[in-house]
Amino acid sequence: MKKRMAFILFLIVNIGLLSFTFLAKSGKAGYTGSPGENTCNNCHNSYPLNSGTGSINIRTNMPNDQYEPDSTYQISVVVAKPGTSLFGFGLEALNTGNSNTGTFIVTDGLRTQQLTASNGRKNMTHKLNGGAFADSAIFTFNWKAPTTNVGNITFYFTGVCANGNNANSLDYVYKNSLMISSTSAASIDESKEPYADLEVRPFPLGQFVDVQFELEERADIQFKLITLDGKIVQHTLYENQDPGSRSYTIYTSGLNAGIYILNARINEVSVSRKFFLMQ
Repeated sequence: MKKRMAFILFLIVNIGLLSFTFLAKSGKAGYTGSPGENTCNNCHNSYPLNSGTGSINIRTNMPNDQYEPDSTYQISVVVAKPGTSLFGFGLEALNTGNSNTGTFIVTDGLRTQQLTASNGRKNMTHKLNGGAFADSAIFTFNWKAPTTNVGNITFYFTGVCANGNNANSLDYVYKNSLMISSTSAASIDESKEPYADLEVRPFPLGQFVDVQFELEERADIQFKLITLDGKIVQHTLYENQDPGSRSYTIYTSGLNAGIYILNARINEVSVSRKFFLMQ
C-alpha cells in the first residue's frame, strides 16, 4: 500500500513538473526586439539571432504599407523553418516616441493572446501549442490604427522555431520589423468637417490656446494635443455638449515652443489643425 501511494505521489509530482514545463512555452511579453527590449534569444540562446534557415515576416492588408486612421487591418505573422514543428512569436506596434499605438484585437483565441510587458507595452503573442505546425506557422489577429495620423508606426516582432524538447535549448530565434506610414501627410490637416469653422487661436505668450467652432448637434468632444512625432501631450474630454457656438481653453504653459497638432474628435468624427505655439 505504501509503495502504491509513493508511486502515485511520484506521478503527481512529475506530471506537475511536466505541466509547468509545457506552460512555460506559452508566449511572453517584452521580448519583441523593440527599442529597450530583448528578443526571445535572451533565453533561447543556443544559436545566434537570425542564424540558420528560418525567418519571420508579417503580412497585412494595408495598401502599400499605409494605414488609414481609425481603420482596422488584419495582421498575419509568419514564422518558418524547414523541419521544425513548433513556433512562437511576440509583436508590438510603436510610434516614433516608442509608445504603444493602435489597438490589438484577438481573432483566434485558441492560438494568440494579448499580454502586457513589464514596461507597460501591449504585445500580441502565441498561446500554448498555438504554433504546433510543420515547417511554418501563421498567427493572425487584427490591429486598429490610431484615430489620427500619428506619423510612422513600426511593428517589431520576434519568432521562435523550437525543437520541442520542452527546454530553451537548441531553438532558433528570428527578429524583424516593418514600418508603416499614414495614407498621406495631408491627412493631418485635411479631414471631413461636419462642424463649421473650427479655429485654433494660440495666446501670444504661449499660456493657452482657444479652440472655437460651431457645433451643430449635441456631442461628446475630445481634444488631443499632439507633437509632430506623434506624442500626445494633452488629452481632454467634454461630454454631452450643447449645440451652438463653442469655445474651449487648452492650457499650454508647460510645453516648448514649436508646431503642434490639435485633434478634435466630435461624435466620432476627427478634425485636426496644425498651429505654432510661442513661448
